[in-house]
Amino acid sequence: KPEFEISVIGGSRNYFALTRPNEMRQGWASRRPRSRAYFHPAAIFPKLARALVNLTGVREGGTLLDPYVGTGSLLIEGFLVGANCVGVDISGKMVRGSLANGKKLGQDWLGIVRADTSRLPVNSTDAIVTDVPYGRASSGEGSDTASHLEALVDSTRRILKCGGRAVIMHPKQVEILPSEHLKVEEEHQLYIHRKLTRTITVLRRTLF
Repeated sequence: KPEFEISVIGGSRNYFALTRPNEMRQGWASRRPRSRAYFHPAAIFPKLARALVNLTGVREGGTLLDPYVGTGSLLIEGFLVGANCVGVDISGKMVRGSLANGKKLGQDWLGIVRADTSRLPVNSTDAIVTDVPYGRASSGEGSDTASHLEALVDSTRRILKCGGRAVIMHPKQVEILPSEHLKVEEEHQLYIHRKLTRTITVLRRTLF
């Protein structure tokens, strides 16, 4: 019955983690898309969702917004790190599904709103995390990915608090460019298959 455990994660670099017992056992399987109340093939798996949430740097008690909430994958992980979660989606089916998924897991989110990302019903947020819709499995309601990104970046510039991060996952062929008050801080490539590589872009809201 140790008070702490030492975990070693090996790879091209080795990492050592000092944790309380069982903290490294995150219950990933219980949160897999097929285990949820509402399933959709475009749902993100929990380990990737947690990585995206972690990249936002959202703190416990901070507000985390997902403007393309889908089935709620990102908010499920955001809740587990202590964030106050709110989601937006243009699809009423997705809104109901994400609420059902949060309820099944006993998670109390701030709410899920049906709305267009170009007119987000949110005044400010500490962090943003999302996977922009694309392809036939998405709920984009006919809008193309470039239009989604343009609307999202504009909304992010207006509502993200200074110093806050927006983590956006999108197809590699559609680039996010820095704009007024938004700095591209990091970019990561995630190979999916021969025809699709996702880019994870991290934006930071700046004063100037």
